[in-house]
Amino acid sequence: MLKHARLLMLWSTLALLPILNAVFIVLERSANRLYSEEWFDSSLVAIAVHDGTLTLQQLLTPQNDYPHFTTKLFVALHTPLTRYDLRLDMLLGVALSAATLLIVVYLVGRQDRGMALLLAPLLSALIFTPRQAVNWMTGFQNVYFAFVLCVALIVLVIEVLPISWRALWLAALLTSFGALALGVAPFYWLSGLMALWLRGYRRWHYYAVWLALSALLTAHFLSRLVTLPDSISILSRPDMFAYHALAFLGAPLAHRPQMILGIALGLFGVVLFALNALLLWRWRAEWLRVWAVLAFFSALSALITAYGRWYVFDVLSEPLLSERYVTNAVPFWIALVVISLSNLLL
Repeated sequence: MLKHARLLMLWSTLALLPILNAVFIVLERSANRLYSEEWFDSSLVAIAVHDGTLTLQQLLTPQNDYPHFTTKLFVALHTPLTRYDLRLDMLLGVALSAATLLIVVYLVGRQDRGMALLLAPLLSALIFTPRQAVNWMTGFQNVYFAFVLCVALIVLVIEVLPISWRALWLAALLTSFGALALGVAPFYWLSGLMALWLRGYRRWHYYAVWLALSALLTAHFLSRLVTLPDSISILSRPDMFAYHALAFLGAPLAHRPQMILGIALGLFGVVLFALNALLLWRWRAEWLRVWAVLAFFSALSALITAYGRWYVFDVLSEPLLSERYVTNAVPFWIALVVISLSNLLL
């Protein structure tokens, strides 16, 4: 028995390898140079810090429809000490992903400690998939890692703390921070709403507060949009919309230009998740709560991104498989892996 436990612990230490690989990529392959939005976003924050003119308004002002709040805040904090070293922004993305991994493994361990140790290397490989290498080497992309971490923290707070106003307000604070990080309030708050319901929140007062907050975040998001798209009907091409959403979900396992493969993997994942969710709901419904919320978050991300990509291109397009979209799709595959193994153990 002791030997088996040691082997399991040794196996779990393999979870460190994907993290070390991400650090290696940042330190050895990245360059301390501005990229894309950094020219007119975080670099201006660094200049303002140097000149002593930085304001809160500058931190919250969006560029290309995104405020990149976490990136700007971190730049403001480290610029006086580092003279705006972009590699710190890159390493922040790795650190945020490591925090997400710890939370996910802890949540699995609440179900079954042995399963957490068994799954740790696979969960680490998913969260630190090399498909995100470009994200790690681009400083402002850490907003995506911050966003996913906020989702994991919200689930952790709602799941671990007893049903109370304290837990709800803490989750609401995390929701607000996540919305400011990436500016996606129109769907972001729905994940928290689902988490509250599955956890057992039933008093209407809880939902009144959550919906009021959601309305404020959505209004803030819409008021800050640089470009507001015209209204288009999903019903005009539901097949195209579905293809885009499925490709988004399949992005962590498919590379450009494998659009059809991405769609096939996304469809396979959705069907497999539905079957496993039905089984787990029948046997141990409480084990499904956390993973249903994480999968729901990725599904919502897929839908809103599919809408945007479809609106711009109106055809099946490779950008749905780009590295920046992988991060928000990873929680879906984490959820699928956990509930699949849960069913096998049961």
